[in-house]
Amino acid sequence: MAVIEGRLKVDKVQKWAEATENRIGKRIGFVFNDSVIMAPTVNCRIESGGFTINSPDKVLILEIYKSLKFGKATL
Repeated sequence: MAVIEGRLKVDKVQKWAEATENRIGKRIGFVFNDSVIMAPTVNCRIESGGFTINSPDKVLILEIYKSLKFGKATL
């Protein structure tokens, strides 16, 4: 399993916290290139701005990582 652990920029943390609070008990999807990569169920409000993306597809995770690192993705 390949994993990306990240943290949102400070100006995005409040929006993330509110979004996760509104989705408690429901799923939230991570979309990349028009495909759902994963859709975990939210258990609590996430105030840290932290997130984890994982997949058994290591090539896909590397592609997502490069996109995040070089600012091509929007969270």
